[in-house]
This record gives sequence, structure tokens and C-alpha cells, in this order.
Amino acid sequence: MILYLETNTLIGAAKGRVSHFDEVLTIPREKLALALPSACIFEALNALDDHRARERSFEAALKMRVRELERDRSGAVAAKVISGLKDAQLAYARYLDDLHSRLLRVVEAVSRRAISVDIVPATLERHAKTPIIKRAADNLILAAVVQHAVDHPEPPATFLTDNTTDFDTPPVHTLLREHGIHYFTRPADFLGWFGAQRRE
Repeated sequence: MILYLETNTLIGAAKGRVSHFDEVLTIPREKLALALPSACIFEALNALDDHRARERSFEAALKMRVRELERDRSGAVAAKVISGLKDAQLAYARYLDDLHSRLLRVVEAVSRRAISVDIVPATLERHAKTPIIKRAADNLILAAVVQHAVDHPEPPATFLTDNTTDFDTPPVHTLLREHGIHYFTRPADFLGWFGAQRRE
């Protein structure tokens, strides 16, 4: 059996938003092969960079409020607020560093186990001919999963993504089903299905 993973699953696992993902990683290789489109690693790291860029504006707003309050020498309340905002700045910076570390740990753990699904010419052709998802990167990931499943028929094939906005649509479900790929949005659902398959 093969399980294809997608970027948002990695990010969700790093953020603690995707539960039971660690259990998926503990399934022995001989029972479950993991596969990750190579584009997902770059996309995950880019998503983290984008997140950091957005948060810089938040940090800048905090610094500006601190400067404004430092000019207010009227009382103890301003001093307490300044102290709280400075503590928040430091805590938030630690949070971003911790998130980055967690994401790198998830990517490393998956990379040690997963087959890399490379973007091959047939993937690019499929991507151009089948623009099912508006976001180009996600459509390319979908094309990579489908092309790999076509090139390596290894039923049953499964696909796990935390990105329900782009992937949880009837056209995507139909495409995956046509190629014998079972779709899951939660590791717990996959694990339940996987356990049932093992008992049959």
C-alpha cells in the first residue's frame, strides 16, 4: 500500500493541527510506503517563510505601540503595558523559531521514510491538460500524485491532505477515484481504513 502526502499535512502536523500523524509514521515500511511530491518540501518551507513575513508586520506593530507608550510617562499602567508588549515580542519570536524547528522535524521524518515523487515530463503534461485546481502548485502536486500512481500501479493507493479548500472538491475526488486513489483529510480516518484493510 502507498500513501501520498501533501504539503498542508506536513504543516498541520508541525502546528499540532493534524492529530495522529505520528502514528502514520510508525507503520512499518513493508506495510505502508509513504510518497511525497518533491514540490511539497519546497512549498512547506515557502509557506513558513510567508508566515514569517506576515508576522513581521505584527512584530512591527508591537514595536510601534511600545515606542508610543514609552513617550507616555504619565503612569504605571503604561509601564505595565510596555512590559507586557515586550514580553509578547520575545515570546512570539520564540514561537516562530519553535514552529520552524517543528516543521523541519516533520519534513525530516517524512523524508527519511518517503519515496520522492519527482516532477517528470508526463506530470507537467498532465498538469497543463487537467487544470482541476486553480492554484498552480496544488494542481501540480495533484498531477504528480496521479502520474506516479499511473506509473507505479500499487493498489491500494491513498492520498492524505489537510488542504480541504483546494483538494476536497468533486473534480479532485473523481480524478483520484478514476485512478484508484482513496482520499483522506485526517490521519485518524486513514488509520481506521488502513486497519480495516489489514483485517480483511
